[in-house]
Amino acid sequence: MRGKNGKPTHEVVKSLGRMKSKEDWEWAESVLEAMKKEEKVPEAKDLKIEQQFELGGIWAEEELWRDCGIREALMESIKHRKVEFKFERIVLLLAVNRLYEPSSDLSAHRWINERVYPPAEVEY
Repeated sequence: MRGKNGKPTHEVVKSLGRMKSKEDWEWAESVLEAMKKEEKVPEAKDLKIEQQFELGGIWAEEELWRDCGIREALMESIKHRKVEFKFERIVLLLAVNRLYEPSSDLSAHRWINERVYPPAEVEY
């Protein structure tokens, strides 16, 4: 393609971002294959977010929880009791909830059931 001045120009058809890793290249190749097959490739602006979960903050808090010895101290405090639920996990999530959305116990219960990912990890 040439511009009005007769010099060659280029046109960006699809920006795939910077290719830094093998996974980036594999993803770009899959997009290219989809385009060749004339499949519609979804763009971020076209996606509708129906539900959002908390994950990163929970992972960070779990790391602190372990590094500070809270998990071990908590488990030591109940070692002579028969606990039939994931005591340490629930206490951790209640603590994380206080960082995210400090509120009532009922709201914390809802937050754990509706926003924590993966939800299957908490059993009562």
